[in-house]
Amino acid sequence: MEKPLKANALDVRQQYEKQLKDLQKAYGEAMLQLRARKSCKPSW
Repeated sequence: MEKPLKANALDVRQQYEKQLKDLQKAYGEAMLQLRARKSCKPSW
């Protein structure tokens, strides 16, 4: 019964890497949106 309570180092690393990839993707998308907004500003 103790086994499910212990975190497997490989599982933790895989979760961390997936979260990092998701955050990098979200950051990249946010940067693209910011660049698009800057280039579409009205010049008045």
